[in-house]
Amino acid sequence: MVLVMVYLTNSVFSGLNNIKCHEKFKSCIKKVHKSGKVGFSRDCPYETAVPTMVQGMDMAILLSQLGSSKIEL
Repeated sequence: MVLVMVYLTNSVFSGLNNIKCHEKFKSCIKKVHKSGKVGFSRDCPYETAVPTMVQGMDMAILLSQLGSSKIEL
Protein backbone atom coordinates (compact mmCIF):
# COMPACT_ATOMS: atom_id res chain seq x y z
CA MET A 1 0.00 0.00 0.00
CA VAL A 2 2.88 2.34 0.79
CA LEU A 3 4.30 1.68 -2.69
CA VAL A 4 1.05 2.78 -4.28
CA MET A 5 0.98 5.98 -2.24
CA VAL A 6 4.59 6.83 -3.15
CA TYR A 7 3.85 6.15 -6.82
CA LEU A 8 0.74 8.31 -6.80
CA THR A 9 2.57 11.13 -5.04
CA ASN A 10 5.44 10.97 -7.54
CA SER A 11 2.99 10.82 -10.45
CA VAL A 12 1.30 14.01 -9.35
CA PHE A 13 4.58 15.88 -8.97
CA SER A 14 6.51 14.30 -11.85
CA GLY A 15 3.67 14.20 -14.31
CA LEU A 16 1.67 11.28 -15.53
CA ASN A 17 3.88 11.03 -18.61
CA ASN A 18 6.93 9.89 -16.63
CA ILE A 19 7.68 6.55 -18.29
CA LYS A 20 10.70 5.85 -16.08
CA CYS A 21 8.51 6.21 -13.00
CA HIS A 22 5.97 3.75 -14.42
CA GLU A 23 8.74 1.25 -15.18
CA LYS A 24 10.17 1.58 -11.65
CA PHE A 25 6.73 1.05 -10.15
CA LYS A 26 6.22 -2.08 -12.25
CA SER A 27 9.56 -3.44 -11.05
CA CYS A 28 8.71 -2.63 -7.45
CA ILE A 29 5.30 -4.31 -7.47
CA LYS A 30 6.82 -7.40 -9.09
CA LYS A 31 9.30 -7.58 -6.18
CA VAL A 32 6.44 -7.28 -3.70
CA HIS A 33 4.61 -10.06 -5.55
CA LYS A 34 7.65 -12.35 -5.20
CA SER A 35 7.90 -11.62 -1.46
CA GLY A 36 5.60 -14.51 -0.65
CA LYS A 37 3.16 -12.43 1.38
CA VAL A 38 -0.58 -12.95 0.93
CA GLY A 39 -1.53 -9.56 -0.41
CA PHE A 40 -3.44 -6.45 0.50
CA SER A 41 -6.25 -8.52 2.03
CA ARG A 42 -7.91 -11.91 1.60
CA ASP A 43 -10.24 -10.30 -0.92
CA CYS A 44 -7.37 -8.74 -2.86
CA PRO A 45 -4.39 -11.14 -2.98
CA TYR A 46 -1.21 -10.22 -4.81
CA GLU A 47 -2.04 -12.93 -7.36
CA THR A 48 -4.96 -10.75 -8.46
CA ALA A 49 -3.71 -7.23 -7.73
CA VAL A 50 -0.20 -7.33 -9.20
CA PRO A 51 -1.10 -8.46 -12.75
CA THR A 52 -3.85 -5.83 -12.83
CA MET A 53 -1.44 -3.12 -11.66
CA VAL A 54 1.20 -4.18 -14.20
CA GLN A 55 -1.38 -4.00 -17.00
CA GLY A 56 -2.36 -0.54 -15.79
CA MET A 57 1.26 0.61 -15.84
CA ASP A 58 1.68 -0.81 -19.35
CA MET A 59 -1.37 1.15 -20.46
CA ALA A 60 -0.03 4.31 -18.80
CA ILE A 61 3.30 3.85 -20.57
CA LEU A 62 1.55 3.37 -23.90
CA LEU A 63 -0.56 6.49 -23.44
CA SER A 64 2.48 8.46 -22.33
CA GLN A 65 4.35 7.41 -25.45
CA LEU A 66 1.44 8.35 -27.67
CA GLY A 67 1.23 11.76 -26.04
CA SER A 68 4.92 12.54 -26.31
CA SER A 69 6.85 13.57 -29.38
CA LYS A 70 9.65 11.11 -28.55
CA ILE A 71 8.56 7.46 -28.55
CA GLU A 72 10.78 5.03 -26.63
CA LEU A 73 10.94 1.57 -28.18
